[in-house]
Parts: sequence; C-alpha cells; structure tokens
Amino acid sequence: MLGCKIGERVDENWLVRLVRKPENAQHPLHHMLLIHFLGHSVETFFNIPSADQPFGDGPWPCLNPASNHYHQYQIQQCHIDYSQYSRGRPIGTFSCSCGFTYTRTGPDGSLEDRFKLGKVKSFGRLWEERLQLLWVDETVSLRGIARQLQVDPLTVKRHAMRIGLLFPRPVGTCLPLKEAKQLCRCNPRLSEPDKVENYRLTWLAALEAEPEAGLTKLRQKAPKVYSWLYRNDKAWLEGNKPLRKSRFDPLPSPVDWESRDVQIAREVQSAITRLREKQGRPKHITLSAIGRDIGQLALLQQHLNRLPLSARLLEEAVETREEFALRRIRWVVEQCLQEDTNLSKWTLIKKSGVERIATYPAVHDAIEAGLRIVSGVDKSGRTPLSGGWKSC
Repeated sequence: MLGCKIGERVDENWLVRLVRKPENAQHPLHHMLLIHFLGHSVETFFNIPSADQPFGDGPWPCLNPASNHYHQYQIQQCHIDYSQYSRGRPIGTFSCSCGFTYTRTGPDGSLEDRFKLGKVKSFGRLWEERLQLLWVDETVSLRGIARQLQVDPLTVKRHAMRIGLLFPRPVGTCLPLKEAKQLCRCNPRLSEPDKVENYRLTWLAALEAEPEAGLTKLRQKAPKVYSWLYRNDKAWLEGNKPLRKSRFDPLPSPVDWESRDVQIAREVQSAITRLREKQGRPKHITLSAIGRDIGQLALLQQHLNRLPLSARLLEEAVETREEFALRRIRWVVEQCLQEDTNLSKWTLIKKSGVERIATYPAVHDAIEAGLRIVSGVDKSGRTPLSGGWKSC
C-alpha cells in the first residue's frame, strides 16, 4: 500500500540496507515501518534505555607512570563522546585525581584494552613534578627521562619549556626548541576570562603595530592567537579585524540583465534539445548539465533570480529523479528491440540503473511495460513509445 515492497533480490531490498550499516540515508518511512514491526511507536523506540558500556564498568586504571598508583583502578568516571573522525566509534575520556587525563577509542575487546593509552590530554601535577626532578638529575639522559615518563624526547623538551625549566640541562647538550615546535605558551592557570583578555590584548597589539597590514599578514604574524580567537571568541574577532581592501574598482556600468536573459534563454533551449536528442545513454537533464553545456554554469547558479525567462525554461526542462529513470528504461527497451534480444526484469533494472527506486510506482509500472514490450506482448502494431508504454 505504501510502495515499500521487499524486492526480489535479498541483498538489494530496503530492509536489508536498513538493518545493516547503510552507505547513505534511508527513507524515513522505511524506518517507521521497521519500528512498527518491532512493536514500538517512534516515541517509545527513541526512549529505549541504552545499556551499552563500550569501556565496561568502572573503576578504570590510572596510566600515569609518574604516580605511585600506576595501573591501579583509581578513576571512577568515564566520559563517552563520539566524533566524525572516529567513524562512529566511542571515545572515552578518563581523568584521575592526580591530574593525568587520557582518552582512547573503544569499544574494549578484552580486559587488556583498559591499559592501552590513546592520547594524553593533561599530564597533571605529579607528572610535571617528576619531570622537574629528572631534569636536574645529572645521572639521567634526555632519553632516560623519556623512558621513565613513557613519552618521546621531543615531548619531554616541549613540556620542559612549557613549565619554564632551564636550558641547557646540567648533562648533555639539550638546546631549546624553535618556536614552531613549542607548545602553546599560554598560562594554563589563567581563568577563562583572563585567557580571553590575554588573547584579545595580544591581537590588538598586533593590529596597532602594523595598522596598514591586511588580515593575511596579521594571521602570519600571530597564527596561534588568531586560531584561538576564531574558535573561542569569533564575534569579537569579527569586529576587530582590519578592513578588507578592494583590489578592483567597481564596474563602470551595470549589466543589462534583460538582454542577457533573452540570450541565455535561447542557449538554454538549444542545450535542452541537444541533451534530449543526444545519441547513446541518456544524460540527466539538470541545471548543472545545461549550465556546463552552454558554458554558463556559474551564471545560472548565482544569478538565476535575474534571469526569469531562463528560469522558467529550466523549471520545465529539469528532470526529477523518477523522470530520468523512465527515460533510461525507455532507452534500454529500445536498444533491446533494435538488437532483437530478450530481457529479464533484473537485467532491465540493472542496465537502467534504477535499483534504488525500482519500487516507486511510476518506475515499477514503466519496468513492467518495458518487459511486456520486449517479450512481444505489445510488439504487434506498437512502437516503444506508444500505447500504455507512453503513459508510463
């Protein structure tokens, strides 16, 4: 009744696509039918409590190698989030009272997964204190510090510079890092209002130092400041950017849109005729296809409101998804009649490329009419576009 019949091919029907992980969006009606089959309304279905625990029950281990509770179950809460970068997999954030905070991607496959470290968001006070003690220890090399803290030597140097440790170290030649490799030098102990004010003042100082500079140059001078303000204080940044300088003088006279509309309308009509009469497999008649054919795609996309004649032609000529499907079915049937070959239903659907909309009423009727024509039921005295076929 609703045009949602289950197709003959098991691997192609909408129900199979819906219960597996689909590659694209599925029709809302299909979702509602499946929800109804499962004995729910839409409201009760989305209120079903989820018992999913991708990281198991707490507590979870602290992975701070500088603490005396390393690998002990000290963390009581896990914050779960989802990101487009994790492709739908859960990301757990674990924060210990010692200040060590880390994340890892789930779900866990075994108990050993609990001790896997993904990304460290904060090393915490204990880790930094341990770094300070090791930094002044002449018996420990830079790589030795890295091994004890379970990070790489570059991370050791970055955090040593961040917390203000002296360079070079008492042992070895440990030189300071260049600015490009350093971590953000903003003070993590600043409160959020103080941090905002600090970034604002830095940006205003850059503006005052080079009043003639454009936005691109200022971004190059203070990239970290601009990025932080853009992410966290965009409204203020928009009001404190240098004025954009015009590179071009305005056109001396406006475009005569009326005469241009007449010219474009002629070209659009010619393009429509060409696309419809083109030999070979049909091409979908869309605004983009017509625009590319006449070399005026940007004009049609951006200024169609100024071209009423062309807009009316496009509105009448542009094909819907179903209209294009019917034209492809006709073309496949005509090819078979010319070659005097038979055609199965599945082959007709496949060659026409209408697998996803084969159950739509108009498309379904066209497929059935095409099969009757090819099988010889309608061959006597009829052309492929006559009689009941044309009505489809």
